[in-house]
Amino acid sequence: MAVGDVLPPQDALPSLRTRRLVLRAMTFSDATDVFVYAKDPDVFRYTAGGTPKSLKDAVAFLRGALTNPAGRMWAIQLRDRPMVIGEVDLGLSSPETASMYFVLGKPHWRQGLMTEAVNGVCAWAFANLPTLQEIKTTAAEANLGAVRVLEKNGFAREGAVAEQWAKEPEPVQLVVFRRARE
Repeated sequence: MAVGDVLPPQDALPSLRTRRLVLRAMTFSDATDVFVYAKDPDVFRYTAGGTPKSLKDAVAFLRGALTNPAGRMWAIQLRDRPMVIGEVDLGLSSPETASMYFVLGKPHWRQGLMTEAVNGVCAWAFANLPTLQEIKTTAAEANLGAVRVLEKNGFAREGAVAEQWAKEPEPVQLVVFRRARE
């Protein structure tokens, strides 16, 4: 079974509702909202990607993410507001193993919103992808918020790795996390 056969197409991702959020398929029309939250250097500080300097950069970022055959991206919205405030990315390296990455606009940090969003996508993935056995990810060791989100969602620490990011002069220390199907 090919990875592309396991995930629904990007434009057919289901909308997920949590207590305070709507997670829906990210689209190119969300580029302005993505630029609004992503242009803050703190938002992409602990990611390998760079901070977009223009709307054109945000469109290029979305082009790469939305056309990735092995990955899908949910836009995060508050239930009572249409603006996109962040994203959760789910990718498959095999039908059995997924990866997950996420970012959230700074005004929404420390409110439990990302914990809620990650929980929603994990629940959907394990309920709807029958071959999926585990979700693996990494978080920068210094990104205490992301580490807490993963731990609150049942991800266990599996080790550490150093990775060289183009935007950083020194290797970045990453914690490896894994959540297995229950």
